[in-house]
Order: sequence, then structure tokens, then C-alpha cells
Amino acid sequence: MFWSSPWTAPWGNPDDIVDIRGVTGNGGGLRLQFEPRSGYDGFYKIYVDGTPGPVVYATNGVVAEVFAPYNEPEFAATAHTISICPQGNWPLDIFDLSFQAFNFQTGRQDRIWVKATAAPEFFVYSAAGIDAQLSAWAVTGISRFANCFTVPGRPSWGALMLTLANAAGVRTVTLSSGGTTIATGSRTGDGSITLVAANSSGVSGTVMVTYTGNLTATLVACFPDNMKFHHKTTQFTAPDFPRTAEGTVYDDGYATALTYRSARLTAGTYYIVPHQTNEMGVESAGLAGGGTTVTIHTPPEPPGVPVYASGGAAATVINFAASATASATYNIYDGGEGTLDINTVTGTHIAGTGTLSQTLPAIGGGFSGTRYVVVRAVLGGVEEGNYQVLEIEYAVGVVVLPRPPIPGYGIGYSTAARALTVPVTINTNDQLAAAATVELFIVAHGAAFNYAVPIATAAVTAAANSLINLSIAGTVAGDGQYDFGVKTKTTGGVQSSNTERFGPVRLATAAPVDPASFEAKEGM
Repeated sequence: MFWSSPWTAPWGNPDDIVDIRGVTGNGGGLRLQFEPRSGYDGFYKIYVDGTPGPVVYATNGVVAEVFAPYNEPEFAATAHTISICPQGNWPLDIFDLSFQAFNFQTGRQDRIWVKATAAPEFFVYSAAGIDAQLSAWAVTGISRFANCFTVPGRPSWGALMLTLANAAGVRTVTLSSGGTTIATGSRTGDGSITLVAANSSGVSGTVMVTYTGNLTATLVACFPDNMKFHHKTTQFTAPDFPRTAEGTVYDDGYATALTYRSARLTAGTYYIVPHQTNEMGVESAGLAGGGTTVTIHTPPEPPGVPVYASGGAAATVINFAASATASATYNIYDGGEGTLDINTVTGTHIAGTGTLSQTLPAIGGGFSGTRYVVVRAVLGGVEEGNYQVLEIEYAVGVVVLPRPPIPGYGIGYSTAARALTVPVTINTNDQLAAAATVELFIVAHGAAFNYAVPIATAAVTAAANSLINLSIAGTVAGDGQYDFGVKTKTTGGVQSSNTERFGPVRLATAAPVDPASFEAKEGM
């Protein structure tokens, strides 16, 4: 898993901004839980495999959860690229942040990501047709829907108003949009004119003038119909073309830069050449010096999900299944008594096979709380990015075995004399341990629960990553007002951590009293 921060967030390591709490595959997508660190409340945009997902608002102290679909053709694959990009206070889905993950995590990528800025072709169109007084355009900064206007029926075009004027031998070229000057430049006599940006337009460049008369016309910037991306493991030469490109990205009618993402590639050095194709289907022929080089690193496969094995505060031992990648070693990230910090490796483990064990550093014997641990595989200096977080709960230095999910309550409960029936739901997504039974506790209203003695027990049929619905019923010995609660329990006898109390509810077998009086009349 990879993530990074866009320009809308402060500079720094993404792990300093976002605390990832869990990533779980679920059919054709994933469930992601995360929490902004202090000072980074705001809107976050989720990317999966380079394609934008939902925008959510997240605050420190509250775990946000979002579901996003896989966007890979091979969505069933185990490796996916996930980006969590803070947008600051911008609630709208307006930023393209897909390139951020690659910029930050180049050492963990197994594909090529290319962002190429289009270079439009220019021509001047007046009432008399194409005008040749202005040529050799070399202008940058034109952006459709921003500093130029669109041309109906021509989605790949942008346009500016143009004037060419002559005063005492000084030629002046002015570009404008909607009455606002975008760029302008002058020179004495014919030759190259330098255009300087005006009104913060960002448009500048040069143009060759061969003056024959004043001109009011339209400058058309014809953006490419598509961009073709060629890549291979050897340098490109002229005889390599024409050839079938490895990827083609079509103009979307507004973007100046087009982004290409390859399929997964084997490790090695690749040479990349982007070509533009115009509306007539003609492809450019540049070689980019044989191609821009990118080195692909294939990350190792992640280890198995770590689990608690034995020990307490002085020496907690965890186990994990070795990575399927031979010779992979492991980095251990241990939060200890504090917050998990993925920036700091707290331990390492050598390569191995089967089930591997790691003893974590000692913590205080009086610690009560949750410890977070992540294990990642490393090969050739490249670390995979799993976020399989092991949570270990301590009570005064003693490990509390993994607890089952906290049960939820269905719609309503029912009574029949001294019997109480309670509907229960159990969400097994991300459970630390499976529930084997559900226990019902009923006590006199206001009395303390004795969680060692349930009044009734019901079996739970195991089902991972699902919602289990069942009901449990118990009967009290005497009439009265009662409170009740429900807990789940593992086969090892570990109960869920909830302590909710519900009630009062009246349970009684005594017959109700007769009415105080009644009147009967003969009907007609």
C-alpha cells in the first residue's frame, strides 16, 4: 500500500499526517480505516489503483471508514495501490492527485507512471483563412477552461484572440481572452517576438513575425487527440518507429497533462518515449534521447498477518508466516506504549520459512492499553507496504488475549412473563478473534453485572467478513424490574469488552389486577 500528500497539505512524510488503522479487501474493493493526526483535520480524497474514489471529511480522534472499489482490470490481485490524499478544506472532488503516490513511493512501485504535458500545435485563423504572418509558435502555459476559451465542436482546441499591429516599424503581438490581455510582445521590424505573460495568465513564449498588414484573428492551440506511450528495456532508435505503443491516453477535452499508468512490470530499467497524435492520426517522432529511464522495483510479497503468541510486558512474542518471496527479510514497526510510527523501524528479522517469531521490546509492567505492531517484508532495499496491524491489549502489563467482536443489538427485544428474548448482531469484519458464543446477563435494575455468570448462552456459527444475526433468551426467577446486557466469548473464554446496560424492563408472571369498574349494556 502506498500513499502521499498533495500540495494542499503541509510538506512532510505522509505518515506524519495520517494514521492508517486498517485496510481490508472485501469482494471487488476495500474497506479503509484511517485517522488524521492532530492538526490535520479536513477533507481527504481516496485513490485506488490510480483512480479516484470518494472524498471524506476526517477529524483527529475519530476513525474514518470508507469503501472504495478496485479499479484494476485484475481486481482480484492481492497487490493494490492506495493513496490517502489530504485536500485541506476543499470538499469538492476537483484535484487530480493520482501522481502523488508515485512521487513519494518510487521504491515500492512495480509499474511505470508517466505524466506528459501536451504541446499544442498553433495556427492563426482570420476571416480570410489561415494567416502566415505569424509562425514558429513556441508558447507555453495555455490551459483550456482556465486562460483560453473553447471552440464548439472541437474539444481538443483552445483559442485566444490575437492582434498584430505596426506603429512606426514596431510590430506588436497581443493575445487576449474575454477582453483580458493574456500575453504581449513587441520588436522593431520582422523577426522573433518574445511574448510576456500579462495579468498572471502564465502564458508566454516566442513567435516569428513577417509583417504584411495589421491583423485581428484567432490563435488556435490544437491539443493532441491522444498521447502514445512507448516503453521497453532497451534504448529507442529511429528504426524502432512506427510501432504499436504500450499505452494510449486520449485527450479529455480539458487537461493539459495526460497521465499514463502501465500494467505491472517485472523489475528492471525501462526506457520511455511519449508521442503526440494529432486529429489526422499523425504521430510525432521524437526519441527523447533514446527514452527517459525508470527503474522498476518489484516489492516482495507481504508476510502473513502477525498474531500474538505468548508473554507479557517484559517480553511479548508474536508470530507471522514468512513471505512467499524467497530471501525476504523483515522490518518490525512497534508502537510500544504509544502511537504506531511507520517512519521508525524498531526491529528486524532475518529471512526464513514457515512460521517466524519475534520478541518485542519490553514495556512498562504497569501499562494498560493497546499496542500496535506491523511487520513488512524487505528485499534488495525495497519494502512492501502492507498495513496488517496487530493490536495487543494489556491490563497492568498482562496481555489480554484477542477479544471477539462487540455484539450489536437488533430491532427491539420481547418479553413473555419472566422470559426475555434479545436479537443480536455480530460484525465479523476485522475481528481480532472469532466469537464462539453469545452470553446474556440479566440483573435487578441498578445492580452490578457478574460477567462470570451468564443467565443464558447461545452458540455462534463462525462466518468471517460478514454480519451474523441471532437471538438469545433467558428467564429470571422472580418478578421485578431488570437490566440486561450481552457479550460475546471466544472458545478460549475471552469476552468482548463492552459494558452497555439496557433497561429497565419488567419481567413478571403475576396476573394483572382486574379493572376497577366496568359497565355493560345491551346492544341494539
